[in-house]
Amino acid sequence: MTDSVPYVTVKPEFFGDAFAAIVEARRAGLATGFRPIFEHPRRRLAASLYEQLAGQMTYDAFIYRMNALAAGNVAVNGQPQAAAERSLFGPHLGMAFAHACVVADLTVFRSFYERHLAEELSGYVPTRWAVCAQPDARVPEPAVAPVPKGDYAALWVEGVEPALVALGERLLSDIRIPIRLVCAGPGAADILASAQIILSLSDDPGTAVALAAFGRPLCAATPAAAEYLADVGSFEVWNPLQAIDAILRALAGPPPTLRKDARDRLALPELPRPPVFVGTVPLVTIVMTVYDRLGHLRQNLQRLQNQTYPNIEIIVVSNDGPRADDVCAAFPNVRYIHRTHNTGVAGEPRNDGIAAARGTYVTALDDDDLFLDDHVASMVAACRGGLRAVYSNFLIQVVDPLPAGDVLLGYDIETPTAITAHELMVMNRLGYMTIFAERSVYEELGAYDNINVYGASEVELWLRMASHFPIGKVERPTTLYTIRKNWQGSLTATDHAKFAGGFEKMYARYPADDRPLTTEHRKAYLVSLRATTAPPAREPRYFVRPPSA
Repeated sequence: MTDSVPYVTVKPEFFGDAFAAIVEARRAGLATGFRPIFEHPRRRLAASLYEQLAGQMTYDAFIYRMNALAAGNVAVNGQPQAAAERSLFGPHLGMAFAHACVVADLTVFRSFYERHLAEELSGYVPTRWAVCAQPDARVPEPAVAPVPKGDYAALWVEGVEPALVALGERLLSDIRIPIRLVCAGPGAADILASAQIILSLSDDPGTAVALAAFGRPLCAATPAAAEYLADVGSFEVWNPLQAIDAILRALAGPPPTLRKDARDRLALPELPRPPVFVGTVPLVTIVMTVYDRLGHLRQNLQRLQNQTYPNIEIIVVSNDGPRADDVCAAFPNVRYIHRTHNTGVAGEPRNDGIAAARGTYVTALDDDDLFLDDHVASMVAACRGGLRAVYSNFLIQVVDPLPAGDVLLGYDIETPTAITAHELMVMNRLGYMTIFAERSVYEELGAYDNINVYGASEVELWLRMASHFPIGKVERPTTLYTIRKNWQGSLTATDHAKFAGGFEKMYARYPADDRPLTTEHRKAYLVSLRATTAPPAREPRYFVRPPSA
């Protein structure tokens, strides 16, 4: 699936695998790029159509049919062509593409043409992207010694599916020039060097760049080739008139040359690095609540020592569970608070930690959830422009709780969008561990209000904040929230229906009488909470291994 670390290079059918691989790499502290390989659906449709009909059609019928395909006028299995093409790239692939882009440090397209194709197919434009076409390493280097010139066209077909090769040969049959198929291997360099013209059926512009080194007229089956090469013929393989015209023009033209503005796009860009802080930097307080999972606590405290941000204090607050003094004493930047009354929820213990915090910024983390190593640095960097609080997208890791320990099943992602006070009037859409705020915010507005013991205290706090100032968003997720497949050990599993009472109290505190749609959504949410005693088992969207039978 990957050609070389740190980039993950995949076709659409493996975008979900790419997402899981990128998350795994980021958990290991590695910078990771995403290289999606987009193929125009019409190219695949042309190959399928040729396989079905090539042996049944005369040349003129073939040209007529392909021209109809190029114009979008072919019915496929009773479907309009546009619908058939959309079905080749379903919405689940667009979602997996967007998710992989959000998690990766950088998304790299082979061309601007591919980037626009990705937007057209998925409806998503990544924030962090670049364009690069590496010269195709499968193309041999030209020999130093000159070779005799031939009278044939060299058709480069390495890595091209057989149906497209046959389609290309059929397109060329009316040009009246002999064709020699060329793949990587012995003798390929001589065939390419002596050809009257080189034709490439690959849709990778990097293949055209490598073939241009032979100094022969060149025509490539991708418009993206012209982004890197001057005087290159380019066409779409499903468009016969365009293809033939491009080939005839290339035959009469000079060999292609590399564009000056493309030279810096032939090597993979260096991946962005986390923000670096030097000198005196603000102290950040992480408030971690714990009950009885001392093994999780020890592991998480150890992991927090890897944060790239240099000035952190951790306050561990035990909610009247087994004492964790010895665990915390092993880490010099950890302070421990032991509560003698168990409230059953995290709000009050977090308040104790916030009250004891000395940091300029405060954030929270439970013992079984995770901060990636660059989390604190990323959040502080986001606040440097004057924001008092920020939140972020967040990852979910779904685990199967087995007697021998939790087994990781896979991942999901939450991407809460456009969070304002209005968006928080119905339910919580934020991950608690992604909220990163100045300590002064809690001093001015208060911390968690014990409005109830079931669910609403978090969203009430975020709503209170959003009612006073904007909460900025960090797109790239740097946290992992743990969900056990059967919700074992959480209030969600045992008291799901009781959450409704808490939200009713919050709704009373923040009335929406002038917002009829919000009122209706609130009613529907309360009905959904009361409808079940526990949510259904949670499965990951992206598995790190096949699910058990």
